[in-house]
Amino acid sequence: MKDYATTGFFLLISLWLSAQAKHDYIWLFGTKTQPEYSETGGSVLDFNPGSGNIYSLDMPFTLNETNASICDKDGTLLFYTNGCEIVNRNHLIMQNGYNINSGEVHNINCDNYGYEVLGGAMILPLPNDSNNYYLFHLTEAINGNATSLNYSTVDMSKDNGLGKVMVKNQVLVEDVFHKGDLMAVRHANNTDWWVIQPKKSSNTYYKLLFTANGVDSITTQQIGISTLLSGSGQAVFSPDGSYFARYNGIDHVLLFHFDRATGELSDFQQIFVDDPLYIGGVAFSPNGRFLYVSTHTNLFQFDMEAPDIQQSKTFIDTWDGYAVYGLSATTFNRMLLAPDCKIYIAVYGGTPYFHVIQHPDMPGSACDFEQRAIELPKFNRFSMPNFPNYRLGTPYSVCDSNLVISAIPSLPSDFQEPIIYPNPAAGFATLRFPLSDKTRHLTITNMSGQIVQQANLPNMGTEHIIHLQGMPSGIYFIRLAIDGEGIWTGKLAVR
Repeated sequence: MKDYATTGFFLLISLWLSAQAKHDYIWLFGTKTQPEYSETGGSVLDFNPGSGNIYSLDMPFTLNETNASICDKDGTLLFYTNGCEIVNRNHLIMQNGYNINSGEVHNINCDNYGYEVLGGAMILPLPNDSNNYYLFHLTEAINGNATSLNYSTVDMSKDNGLGKVMVKNQVLVEDVFHKGDLMAVRHANNTDWWVIQPKKSSNTYYKLLFTANGVDSITTQQIGISTLLSGSGQAVFSPDGSYFARYNGIDHVLLFHFDRATGELSDFQQIFVDDPLYIGGVAFSPNGRFLYVSTHTNLFQFDMEAPDIQQSKTFIDTWDGYAVYGLSATTFNRMLLAPDCKIYIAVYGGTPYFHVIQHPDMPGSACDFEQRAIELPKFNRFSMPNFPNYRLGTPYSVCDSNLVISAIPSLPSDFQEPIIYPNPAAGFATLRFPLSDKTRHLTITNMSGQIVQQANLPNMGTEHIIHLQGMPSGIYFIRLAIDGEGIWTGKLAVR
């Protein structure tokens, strides 16, 4: 009996450890694809292990200041939003996914630019539920103020696993909110969540307790100074959830201790950066020791273990003056700790670049800050997804330094061999092929020789998205026949 009990215990542990928390493993950026402009379209950073983690895709709309996405626990993309619509993993608007944040601002902005509430959306899995997700989102009024905190829900068991929006635009709180600071952290019970949203020009903080029942309670707390700036900057929790930090160029850094059991903020400190510019971001190192602040042109590091955090301020680097086409300056904006243990810094303005802090756990210049370390295949309008630390309270560390991000190699204009990426893939893969006016016929077969997909690809195109939903894990054979030009074959591994 003891042997069976021991076996059962280790089986449970194995199942528990296999419950990955890769909800933030795919980041999406870009503008609505316009074939006449090569810079347009979507870019993907895919942190799942495998080749080709940076690649392009046809983007149905622009991801602007509002950008949120979610993967399942294994890192497969489920859906994303630009604050206007909710889009499934096939990059099609989800059932009932139209008109998120409906209203006058939606009608003005959403056809061209996407919603323009900085960091104004975040997606959380419903506790103890593998199918249902809540999208928390801020609605903007025509005067530019964020005037309500809302939620919409998605059930991923609907539409053959592509999901359906079940509840939409439900108002939680009506007030005038600070834009840029919507953030969440897991409760001390490691199941529920706290969602925090500051009020504009105030020292008031709204705190929502999100449980398996939905939003259980909404409370407020007054602490610290009344803020002066209302619409830019960033908020973040430390990886262990013990600190909450906000930054903008007028109020500088507002730093608090946070109690994950009670949701209370305490021990307020104002940390001055001495660089009075509105635009910027804030992020903690993976070990929580260092706090990074990116202003418009400078990067600073603060030591959270120093007796005086203010006095620990260390200058890391300044913008090197590079501008794309001599017009779009690659200055600094919002920051995000990535699954690969690096901190990525979005570039303000339309460029294809991200700056990277390569070793953020290291002090001073040893953190190895590299400007334009990542080049995307398409331009990004300074957008950055809004993620909490999904791995807090799980067996997994906040990040994995063994992950390696590599781009699909640039292809010469006269390349002849098609390529498929990412490979292995989950959710979708992209097939790139030479430009030609010939008809192409695509056939995908499994290991038994059964045809699982067929398609005639349009003339003059160079990319085709292969949707993998419903395809079991395994090896598949790709056959691309081009009229008068022969046949290309390849393999695709589906995770």
